[in-house]
Amino acid sequence: MMEKRSAPGALFVLCIGGALSCSLVPTQGQRPVAVLGTPDLRVTEQGVIVVFDGSKSYATTDGKLNAYIWDYGDGSAPQALFGESDKSTKPTHTYLAAQNAVTIKLVVQDDDGLSSDPATQRVFLRKNQAPTAKFALTPTTGVAPLITTLDGTGSSAADPNENSLLQYQWDFGDGPPTAYVTNPVIQHIFKEGLHTISLRVRLPVDGQSFLESTPVYQTLTVTSGA
Repeated sequence: MMEKRSAPGALFVLCIGGALSCSLVPTQGQRPVAVLGTPDLRVTEQGVIVVFDGSKSYATTDGKLNAYIWDYGDGSAPQALFGESDKSTKPTHTYLAAQNAVTIKLVVQDDDGLSSDPATQRVFLRKNQAPTAKFALTPTTGVAPLITTLDGTGSSAADPNENSLLQYQWDFGDGPPTAYVTNPVIQHIFKEGLHTISLRVRLPVDGQSFLESTPVYQTLTVTSGA
């Protein structure tokens, strides 16, 4: 005989057999929630010191969180911190100066033994290092109307792993600049004249702000087809 009785929080009592041997079993859907706040960064000669914030994480039952498991995204072993003190909820970690960005993860565990889904956060460690714009023209001169390919794949972020995140804004010198686009290669038809072309690239930092390069320039000479 199996009997199930309710119990407070995220547990039910499972009783089996005539002797009613009972045990506490976690219910589903009552897991805690990990929440990451804005980290605090400080640059030193030894590296970048970051204070993370998981203090908004919470248990979905009347229980408490008793463990914070931090993965700092730099190849070091995950760190399990116990209790709800600032040492656990707001740990400090130092990154080497050569690193640019990391993805951290936080999993919390409540006193019922239930673990949250991981909360993730992309942290840029060198916030003030802008990307570098660079482009090539093909051809660099010709007869109007001239179809020219502009290639910005030579642009780069401080961390090469971030190059795929770059966005490109072109100014062809014959109208307003383009909107920022993710494709580094574009074509444009130029009329007769001397055209000054510029490229500016930017790197998303946190979804709301960007690091922008200084613009770079090249000239294109288009002659009359007559």
